[in-house]
Amino acid sequence: MDFLTKEERENLIIEYKHMHDDNWQRGHGIWLVNSILIAVSLIVAFQSFTEKSLAYIVALALIIVAKIIQITAGRVTSITYKKMIQIRKKLGMTETTRMYDSEIQGKWWYFLRTKVAYFLFFFLMIVYIFLLFNDFGLLEITLSTVN
Repeated sequence: MDFLTKEERENLIIEYKHMHDDNWQRGHGIWLVNSILIAVSLIVAFQSFTEKSLAYIVALALIIVAKIIQITAGRVTSITYKKMIQIRKKLGMTETTRMYDSEIQGKWWYFLRTKVAYFLFFFLMIVYIFLLFNDFGLLEITLSTVN
């Protein structure tokens, strides 16, 4: 651990708190935005439009946008966490890292928790693509070619 002046220590604590709060707010914002986009995509996909193909394309686009937002936010959060780990080391704060390493990381339920959104997005994309192909009549051609 490096020797830090009182001012350097206080500045690191403030920086750490800002990054922590930013990660927290980003996480809440992403879940809120994705919840809205997923709900709207389901509403659009299953409304009685005269042009169903357009509805499926819009629904698929909403899911893709939600996925892009989640991926990019995850990258920003990852960068921020790396910096937070550096600050924790400088401040001698090892308990949080130790708890994550021993009680969270690598557990099946944590893996499941982090991958549920990916599964949901993948599932919805497949459903919307299926509906789109079905609406264009491409599904019957594809299935008849296979048989």
